[in-house]
Amino acid sequence: MDYLLKLCKDFNHKFADYEESALVLNKYGIEPRYPADIPIYYSVEETKTAIKLAKEIIRVIKKAI
Repeated sequence: MDYLLKLCKDFNHKFADYEESALVLNKYGIEPRYPADIPIYYSVEETKTAIKLAKEIIRVIKKAI
């Protein structure tokens, strides 16, 4: 996520506004790639927040391209 954000910022400096959102979303990519012995569960509120942040970032990217 950090690398993708850097590429986006190089393309358009306004993507810097989404660094905090990217950091929040970063943690949700770990479990699917590196499953733990004990699954990680997220609350409904955390899930809703992550979806909202992801949709906002997708919206901004689509607008930019």
